[in-house]
Amino acid sequence: RTGTYNVMVKNSMGESGMGGATFTVTTPPPTVSGLSPVWGGAGISTTLTISGTGYFGGTGSSAVARVMVATSPSQTTLAFYSAVSDTGITGAVLPAGMAVGTYDVLVETPGGINAASAVKFTVKPRTTVTGISPLIGSNVGNATISIAGTQFLGGDNAQGFSMEGEKDIVAIKFDDAFGSALTVLPGYGAAAVTAVVPAGIRSGTYNVKVTSGLGTNPTSSVKYILTTPPPAAASISPNWGNTLTQTTITLFGNGFYGGMSSPNVRSIQVTTFPTTFVTAYSAVSDTEIGQIAVPVITIPGTYDVKAVNDGGTSPAGAAKLAIKAPPEVTAIAPQYGSNSAIG
Repeated sequence: RTGTYNVMVKNSMGESGMGGATFTVTTPPPTVSGLSPVWGGAGISTTLTISGTGYFGGTGSSAVARVMVATSPSQTTLAFYSAVSDTGITGAVLPAGMAVGTYDVLVETPGGINAASAVKFTVKPRTTVTGISPLIGSNVGNATISIAGTQFLGGDNAQGFSMEGEKDIVAIKFDDAFGSALTVLPGYGAAAVTAVVPAGIRSGTYNVKVTSGLGTNPTSSVKYILTTPPPAAASISPNWGNTLTQTTITLFGNGFYGGMSSPNVRSIQVTTFPTTFVTAYSAVSDTEIGQIAVPVITIPGTYDVKAVNDGGTSPAGAAKLAIKAPPEVTAIAPQYGSNSAIG
């Protein structure tokens, strides 16, 4: 191992003391002659294999103190690597988020740091999404959209894996709560791709995120808007109640799941003045809401029962609830009788 050592001589008379003479052992600085892969994306981490010389520093094991990328204004030191031989380093992980550019890869040993690498590492821009057509679709059925942007082919401008291992489109997703995936149709290019939006995603406005071998765009400059139609209220059972007690009804119609596979009912309303909002109900299917507990309505009349989902409020129609006053006794004749006979 490199260093400065005392030279001592031993014979039959004894051993010379230290300090009389020293000898310095040096080792040449390492070199970097090859990298695999030679490029990566700004949006992803990249694991490098580095080839060159001097990684054991003239010894039988690793002498590597640091592996770096010559970024500016300061070098980026890699947290993970393994010098497996005097000529090879594996598992050198370049972090995501490096600026776009071309960089020397540097290795430090006791012999020094190579001034440059014979092969440079290039960081390429991640994908971008700049256009979507059409911009609006319904979640009730599948929708096909065209997406415009950059780097969909991983920077090599040809489909399939390049010799450097770059990938084409890996996934296209929305940034909804579930990261819903779109189906990529074949035949896309570096700047355009067609994808199918599946039915059943909750309505909303979403970024479209394309992942290729160079990473994923964090946002899209245009957004995709998913809509759902308002529900339709067709009938209720029973269709009447009274002014004295709560009325429990079932509402029939469609759109109560709002294009999804689970309930999307935001509220149930009865068109009294002011509006009566029902808080207790259970959407059991896309066409039925049961256990609707209509609170006491004291004014007799006929009222529309409406359902609200993400798409809006069902229009007034056939789902009407008649609230009736209970019978009222206004007169009795005769007003008296005997308890000993019926009459």
